[in-house]
Amino acid sequence: MSNLYEASDLKRVKYGLAFWLKRWYSNPLAYVIEHIGDVPTHQQAEILKAFEHHSFVAVKSGHGIGKSKLMGWLVNWWLDTRGKRAPITGAGGDQLSDITWPEVIETNRRKWKWIKDRYVSTTEEIRCKEKPDLWKSVLRTVRPDNDDALQGFHDCMFFIDEGSGVRDGVFEVASGAMGDPGAFGFMAGNPTRRSGYMFRTFHKETFWFCLSFSSENSIAGNEYKYTYIDPIGEVRVILTTGRQTQQWIENMRIEYGLNSNVYRVRVLGKFATIGSDLVKAVIHAIKTVCMTNR
Repeated sequence: MSNLYEASDLKRVKYGLAFWLKRWYSNPLAYVIEHIGDVPTHQQAEILKAFEHHSFVAVKSGHGIGKSKLMGWLVNWWLDTRGKRAPITGAGGDQLSDITWPEVIETNRRKWKWIKDRYVSTTEEIRCKEKPDLWKSVLRTVRPDNDDALQGFHDCMFFIDEGSGVRDGVFEVASGAMGDPGAFGFMAGNPTRRSGYMFRTFHKETFWFCLSFSSENSIAGNEYKYTYIDPIGEVRVILTTGRQTQQWIENMRIEYGLNSNVYRVRVLGKFATIGSDLVKAVIHAIKTVCMTNR
């Protein structure tokens, strides 16, 4: 009798899980709220909602939008609802290993225990125990000597962090697989270059759905709202605050000016109005000053 009860209980759990996975399959916002337990900001919610209707989403923005956390959510959403590969690449290895990857691992840690325990992780990979070669996410740092970071991946979701800094060759290698039926992609970053794949994505007709966000519209302490349809079909209004401080915005205005390219790129999330070399020089100078003042 005990065994029959346990079998019935397990069957009920499986049916329940099937309901949730079916619901989350095309609704990453619901996945984040209901499974992970996080409340996205209004800007993060808009990006998550975009995947309800688009397979490839590109985002350029200022600082403080929460792009790395979005990567963590979306990587796990893809793994849990698709059971496929999710390669992650980007312009900077330190950015990937120190910021992006910890968000992936932390998101997995917060899942329902039965789902979380299906995965094992290292400093560069998270794999499902059932199909470790096919059901996984891996870091693929762009190396200066070749462009094969995304080589060999098919029927997957591509993640490109700080897309402005990724060389065209990396995208060329992956371009064929991006046409696979069922393929998805998420590219995000500050618009630091006026050339390259990400720049062209935002300036010509493409298969990417493009979104732009300003740090001025994500102020900590300000209240923002968006709608969300809960599991029983009721429309709920979610209230959130922003992620960037008003003081930082003011400091950037005073230090560089509203019409400066630094302000355009780092705050407004817009491409510079001058050549990328000068923007790089200014950004390098900023980093040097910050390191000196530590």
